[in-house]
Amino acid sequence: MTVVNLMKTLFTATAVVVSMTAVASAADASKGDMIAGGPIYAGINSPSSLLCEFINLGTTNITPISQQLFELNSTTAYGSASSCANGSAVVPNQTCYIYPDGQVTTPISCTVTFSGSAAKVRGALQIYGAGTPLATVQLR
Repeated sequence: MTVVNLMKTLFTATAVVVSMTAVASAADASKGDMIAGGPIYAGINSPSSLLCEFINLGTTNITPISQQLFELNSTTAYGSASSCANGSAVVPNQTCYIYPDGQVTTPISCTVTFSGSAAKVRGALQIYGAGTPLATVQLR
């Protein structure tokens, strides 16, 4: 095999791999993106509140399809409510938050899944005591 034929074969193989990667990435993007953070410990001995907050920093609407809090070592979502309903558009620069139903006494994690890209979404899971942030974990 000549060097030219070897180069053509290598170029063709590289093109096939790159095109397959692009197709796989497009398929994954259609499932939507998730941001998540935690666990963070909400102590039992102090009055505190826990919020999982996110903001749309993009120029187009985003739509959350799932917003959940989880206790450490559990796959069952903790009871919670949200300021932005699943399936409703979140406009640019709008902030939403998820909060637990009741007092949290165990480590908690937060997940938010969107119908599309979450590239321009930023968020944090935070514990507040008397209005002051006590601990923060970034959602990624």
